[in-house]
Order: sequence, then structure tokens, then C-alpha cells
Amino acid sequence: NISGYKSDTTGGTIGFDGFVSDDLALGLAYTRADTDIKLKNNKTGDKNKVESNIYSLYGLYNVPYENLFVEAIASYSDNKIRSKSRRVIATALETVSYQTANGKYKSESYTGQLMAGYTYMMPENINLTPLAGLRYSTIKDKGYKETGTTYQNLTVKGKNYNTFDGLLGAKVSSNINVNEIVLTPELYAMVNYAFKNKVPAIDARLQGMTAPLPTNSFKQSKTSFDVGVGVTAKHKMMEYGINYDTN
Repeated sequence: NISGYKSDTTGGTIGFDGFVSDDLALGLAYTRADTDIKLKNNKTGDKNKVESNIYSLYGLYNVPYENLFVEAIASYSDNKIRSKSRRVIATALETVSYQTANGKYKSESYTGQLMAGYTYMMPENINLTPLAGLRYSTIKDKGYKETGTTYQNLTVKGKNYNTFDGLLGAKVSSNINVNEIVLTPELYAMVNYAFKNKVPAIDARLQGMTAPLPTNSFKQSKTSFDVGVGVTAKHKMMEYGINYDTN
């Protein structure tokens, strides 16, 4: 059986940007994100923890005299992954117990994303912005060896793969002036379609094995959805924001 999972991510971003011309802004950003993944079904009790440091360079171009804009983002992500997996061991006739196999490895990713949007000015100071774009990523997972069990520690080989996604969505927002602060609440939704998302099979072996253990093969979903809400506060040259997403 293929186990399900639940993941929760929290993080924060800090950045700086500025206009290099009347229509073009460039910026840098750093994001720290922590993700907890808990597996379900036949893998209940197994979990992963991911610590991510993401460095981004981005640009925003507003087409003169139009409500059309183009946004480009290039990012590098350095991830540290820790895994805990229960392994069944026989302790006596018809009696079993568990040991925990611990894994620790690094993963890197390089991502480029290009988005275009058009902002429609609606009544009551509401803006509707359809969005469309493409995203390409290269992921490099390092190999590692588990520890923590007597005879069931696995040696897992590294793997490299690429993903290519199409993005289509929309955002609804409004600007509210409160003294010298501009508040911008927003609601957004995005459909992500994977043109390419095949991940290489896991090559995991016990000590002394010349061939990898058999693994479950499955096709990842081509389509995913993301819905979120957020609010941004602008005061002079500073901007602060908070968002919540679910998918």
C-alpha cells in the first residue's frame, strides 16, 4: 500500500527591492521554512522534518500605460532533511517490536518561474488579477546511510530529477487606506499542472545487497490546487505581510 501523509510548513521571508526604471523593479529575498511531514496508513509513526533556506532574485515589469505585468523569479534552495522510520524486528516466537531508523541528508533545488497577469479595476475598489505562468525546477538529493537499527539500516543512493509545471490562477485584492498605512487584503487560488514530474525510483539497499530493494511504483498526480489568504501593510518604504495557504 502507498501511505498518505500530512505536512505543515511555517516560515518567513525578508527582502529588499527597488525600481531601476519607471516600469522595472528588481529585488532580493531570503526565506526560511520548516516543514513537518507525518506519514499515515501503514507508515503511521514515520515522519520527516525539512529545514529549508531559499535565496531568490526577482523582477517585476509593468507594461507602460497598461494593467499588464510580467514577473520573473530565480531561486536556490538548500534543504536539510531528517527522517525517522519504524522497522519491525522479531524478538521471540510470534512476538515483534520496533526499532527506529534515522536518516539525515541534504537536497538542493534550482527554480525558475515566469508569471504574467492583468489587473482589472472592479467597483468598490476591488482588483481582479488573472495569472498564468510556467515553472521549471532541478532537484538534487544527496545519498545517505541510516542509523539506529541493528540490522535494517538502509543505504540510499542520491538522485537528480527535473520538474516542469504550468500555473493558472487568479487573485482578488483591495487597497484600504488607514492614516499613512495602506492595507491590502487578498484572496488567491492557483492550479498547478505538472507537464513533467516523474521522480526516479528509490535505490535503497541493506548492507551486502547487490540490488536495490523493491519499491512501490506510482504516478504522482498531475494536477494540484493551492488556495490562500493574506494581508499586506505598506508604510512609506516598508512592507509587511502575512499569508496562509492550503493545498
